[in-house]
Amino acid sequence: SGGCDKNEAAGLVEGMKAAGLAERMQQYLVPQDGTYAMGFLLLFVVCAAFACGQKRVKGNKGQSKEDSTLVAAAAKWPKEDPLINWTRPERDDCLICMLPLPADENEFTYGHCCGKATCFGCMYEQYHVDAKDGISWDESSIHICPFCRTEFSSGDILEQDRNRANAGHCEAIYHIGRHYLRGEYGLRQDEEEAIKWYRRAAEAGSSLASFSLGLSYLKGVGVDEQDVDRALEYLRKAAELGSIKSFAIIGGLLIQEDETMDEAMLNYRKAAICGYSDKHVFDVLRDGYKEGYITKEEYAFTLRENQKASNEMKSESREMMKKIMQEKKA
Repeated sequence: SGGCDKNEAAGLVEGMKAAGLAERMQQYLVPQDGTYAMGFLLLFVVCAAFACGQKRVKGNKGQSKEDSTLVAAAAKWPKEDPLINWTRPERDDCLICMLPLPADENEFTYGHCCGKATCFGCMYEQYHVDAKDGISWDESSIHICPFCRTEFSSGDILEQDRNRANAGHCEAIYHIGRHYLRGEYGLRQDEEEAIKWYRRAAEAGSSLASFSLGLSYLKGVGVDEQDVDRALEYLRKAAELGSIKSFAIIGGLLIQEDETMDEAMLNYRKAAICGYSDKHVFDVLRDGYKEGYITKEEYAFTLRENQKASNEMKSESREMMKKIMQEKKA
């Protein structure tokens, strides 16, 4: 009754800011149909409710206790999911089936002859032969590129990569670094030389090179020392360039380094939203939901988007090849 003085009004405004109500009300104050009436009415109701929640109730000893019921309710006001309008990083398509390349880099291969990536599903279609006792492989076509149809041998790979690297092809530059790391195709094994090539490829825009540099700093391979900060720097760059697995590794590193769980969960969610369906990612998201780090709505949205992205990348041939590879590992 009777209103409030200047100090009380200032306190009310500060209290609203602390509870996040002021910012949340801004959307209602913008006229959608030429009138401010509804916005002002809603603002009046919220202010009144908030003021009631700030009333002091005197105890037996004259000490004040704050009724936090409405403040607690305000804190639970649904906040917008930061990933609702997030755009997935652009990824290349397989130029044969024209489906997006799989989220796992282990499920497509690079053509050293033409520099094009081919999914394992299209490799399956190219090389498999149906037989009564299962699947066999056509030996006559196993050394023919599925995309450009060039016949190749292991002796051609290094020369092909060098030619493409000299033309500025970032993935060819990356693969020369990988050859040095493995000591293959006539090159000596040299981790430091591999890192030099990785750096060149990363600067040219290779997501695989940035990813590999991140792992190198994480493990201390070919670099002066382990450096988690540098690892995160390169992994974040790789993620921006389309390396989906990088999001999951970033999330794990943030938890390991005791960083904020919010950012860790955000990265795990990004991996899932992009179609990365590793069991570990789903386990972390499920536990994050149970522990209250992500809301029910955020969890459900993530699973729906994962299913959508997975379906975009799925084909019968890819599933068949994946099954063959899993049986081979077993």
